[in-house]
Amino acid sequence: MALYKQLSADVLLIDDRRARTVAEHNQIVCIGALGVLLMAKHRAHIQQIAPYVERLRTSSLHYGDALLAKVLTLANETGQ
Repeated sequence: MALYKQLSADVLLIDDRRARTVAEHNQIVCIGALGVLLMAKHRAHIQQIAPYVERLRTSSLHYGDALLAKVLTLANETGQ
């Protein structure tokens, strides 16, 4: 968060829930890895996010199944 402020960054990439709460309390704009994937698809940098979501699902990071399903819905990738 200190680097975000020092660089006058537009957005802070952060997934940790507690740290994100603190950042948002300090008026820091946050985006997580899933948000980056949605943005990349929207900007046509990638065609699908499902393969990346699957990698996250099997990684040591924890994302709830409901959140991953919501992201796939937002990306119009349900039932594929």
